[in-house]
Amino acid sequence: MANIQRIDYPQSADFLKKIYGPLMGKEGKLSGLYQTLSIHPESIFAILELNMAIMFSKSPLSRQQREMMAVIVSSENGCAYSLFHHSESLNEFWKNEHRIERLRLDLYSAGLSRKNTALCRFAVDLTLYPDRFPDRNSSKIKELRAEGFSDRAIIDAALCVSYINFETRLVMALQLEIEMKEEIILQS
Repeated sequence: MANIQRIDYPQSADFLKKIYGPLMGKEGKLSGLYQTLSIHPESIFAILELNMAIMFSKSPLSRQQREMMAVIVSSENGCAYSLFHHSESLNEFWKNEHRIERLRLDLYSAGLSRKNTALCRFAVDLTLYPDRFPDRNSSKIKELRAEGFSDRAIIDAALCVSYINFETRLVMALQLEIEMKEEIILQS
């Protein structure tokens, strides 16, 4: 864990306390990311707004598809923190940790539809090879169109993948770690 100053909820005031309030989990805890960003509360607010707009707003992509891409991106980036949290979110839909593990290790063994496989390939390629998306007629975009994705769905997929890449790089740069309880679950 990086040795970065944090402001815990009891010590927070004004704007930060207003942000922290709704973020307190069922157990009265804040995520490590938001605690680490506490000395720059405006960034917490901006990231929350961006997260809600990309991951939770109305979209031709389902929440399940967005979390599926988030698992892929987190895995490709080697970010255990994001992988744990997005796997938990995806499991709310799939109810199958083994299938999520298969997705993480080899997307072709996860039993995805052709459409969802195309989304995941897009997520892998945009994460690992962003230079392969030079123009609107990219073969990756053509592949998504061939699977029936609208331009809006393609934009939402690109936003999702780009946001999760941002998130994982932020988490890794700040050396965030998952809590011990979560590490035990991830390793089993």
